[in-house]
Amino acid sequence: MTEKHASGDACSTFFFFNRNRMVLLLILLLAFWLRVFALSQESYWFDEVHSIQKAQAGGVRAIWEALRGDVHPPFYFWLLSWWLQWFGAGEFGARFLSVLCGVGSIAALYAWGRELHLPRRACLIAIFLLAISPHAIWYSQQARMYALLVFLGV
Repeated sequence: MTEKHASGDACSTFFFFNRNRMVLLLILLLAFWLRVFALSQESYWFDEVHSIQKAQAGGVRAIWEALRGDVHPPFYFWLLSWWLQWFGAGEFGARFLSVLCGVGSIAALYAWGRELHLPRRACLIAIFLLAISPHAIWYSQQARMYALLVFLGV
């Protein structure tokens, strides 16, 4: 037996379900575009250079030694080291890891909201606000650990 929407027919329930998925997809695409747009337009700034240098120190042990006395946890640098081997140390390649973490945090926030049984509309509004947040976009465009921290925090 199929559930019926307020209008009474099963077809409108199916359409409503697909509309929510379409809105979710559009928000994720918007978030991705906002984060990728002009990603490599600016050159590295000092802290990004620090991240790249630490990540290129060598293997896991070398990165651990390079971070001795540093306040930053090593996981991001290990991940960035692996990422740079595959995608290069250019501005776009190094920063793209943060883009994926930023968009991933939006998807994770939606999933978390649905897991808490929040209404779909509330979840969509929440992820839309995160998708267009200037701070979230800014952190997702840096070769630093900020976007990863948001992703892991959600």
